[in-house]
Amino acid sequence: MIPRVILLASICAYALFGQVKGRLQAPREAAAAKSLHPERRYRILRYGSRPGLEQMRELAKRGYVTLQFVPDNGVLAAMPVAAVAAGLVTDGAPEVLEFVEKLSPLLSAQTAERAFAVVEFFPGVPPGDAHTIAQTEGLVMRHHPDLLPNQVIVEGTGEQLRSLAEWEEVSYVFPASAELIGGQAVWACAGAVTDLGPVGSYISKIGHGWDGPGLNAATLGYSYAALTGQIPADALKAEFQRALAEWSRVVRVHFLEGGDGREKKHLNVLFGKGGHGDAYAFDGPGQVLAHTFYPSPPNPEPIAGDLHFDDAEAWKIGADVDFYSVALHEMGHALGLGHSDMPGDVMYAYYRRAGNLSAGDVQAIRELYEARAEADPEPPKPEPPKPEPPKPEPPKPDPPKPPEPEPPKPEPDTVPPRVVISWPASSSVVTSSPAIAVRGEASDNIEVVRVLWSSNVYEGGVAEGTAAWSANVPLIMGVNRITVRAYDAAGNSAARTLTVTKR
Repeated sequence: MIPRVILLASICAYALFGQVKGRLQAPREAAAAKSLHPERRYRILRYGSRPGLEQMRELAKRGYVTLQFVPDNGVLAAMPVAAVAAGLVTDGAPEVLEFVEKLSPLLSAQTAERAFAVVEFFPGVPPGDAHTIAQTEGLVMRHHPDLLPNQVIVEGTGEQLRSLAEWEEVSYVFPASAELIGGQAVWACAGAVTDLGPVGSYISKIGHGWDGPGLNAATLGYSYAALTGQIPADALKAEFQRALAEWSRVVRVHFLEGGDGREKKHLNVLFGKGGHGDAYAFDGPGQVLAHTFYPSPPNPEPIAGDLHFDDAEAWKIGADVDFYSVALHEMGHALGLGHSDMPGDVMYAYYRRAGNLSAGDVQAIRELYEARAEADPEPPKPEPPKPEPPKPEPPKPDPPKPPEPEPPKPEPDTVPPRVVISWPASSSVVTSSPAIAVRGEASDNIEVVRVLWSSNVYEGGVAEGTAAWSANVPLIMGVNRITVRAYDAAGNSAARTLTVTKR
């Protein structure tokens, strides 16, 4: 993955398009807003049609930072309280997520029993703020190395979790699985994405699915844009078909291999590393394994439904990292499902090894597509690839001849590159702009192969150029610590840091 922004319509409109879990489960009720930074609020802005680049630029000019897409035509943004909203092309005033919409329906606010929960904070909330909020509510925090950067595990009563959900900075609170509580290794999914940003965990489903309104059948094409060299192509395709067949087993969705990836209702399967052509660069081994784009709408064709896998991971079949398990989870997103709050479901955000869909997965997908009756013929379910028979032992070789002396090996390159930030000239800058242009130079005794930027808020990306590089870095209100790191071909690196305070 990366690493992870509401509607002003009525409640039934959510039921028709994007479903907010808590809004459909409980009556809305207001609570006094709590925040560590009263000058900043997280609000939903809804537009009459799908917002585009012009609307995003207008928000940035007014000091808004767009964080998440909210179906069907909304964004969730971090907004300064003093920002002037007059003139924004929206259907109404910014709307707040109430605490019942931030608290999973599986967590009761009335129970006195203690429970473990995962707390998701909005993108850009510093980890120190997240810890302060949890401690303020008297919650006990649990560490887990596989948690996403904007999530923490807490233990507390239902009332404490309800009070936690009243904080501005909190996005969603949902039950922690036994694996998370016990500290077992898990894989984390930050959720499916759109071309306007990721979608929060408070959304259970997006759109009507590929079949349109109502419960209908659908036929989707799929093809492989790029495969990994870590698994034989035939074996990998068989595992992917097995994941497709598991979803087709319970709903009338049919998959046909082949065709043009630019066609409508067509899924592209792609393995890539780092920046691979979309706005969500992979982060290397660990953390984000894959990401998937939701169906059309809300995502536009041809990227809708595409599944991207990080080729920097150690992909395997039947062992970690198991391709079938990840593909089965990601296909749920490609069909329109968000994350489940129920541990053990295939669509739960933290998982390890998947087999068949759970009852919760089946119920969720059958709210989008026509159920397959037990009498219906199921599509053939591909068998897992059989292991190859052992090869016969080769004849014993002749006694080895004394090896000839090898030529001396070149000394390994251990010299780190040199990187300089030439603009801004100062290492500490104050600005009111939504982004800052950073430029500089990098050199090495052999060659600089890439320059990356990151910040304490954004995972970052690849700068333009190497010897002379530049990057346009988005900012949030407050302190932004920007790091620029240059790499040579041997993996040596050097970094420089810039502090930018946005007012």
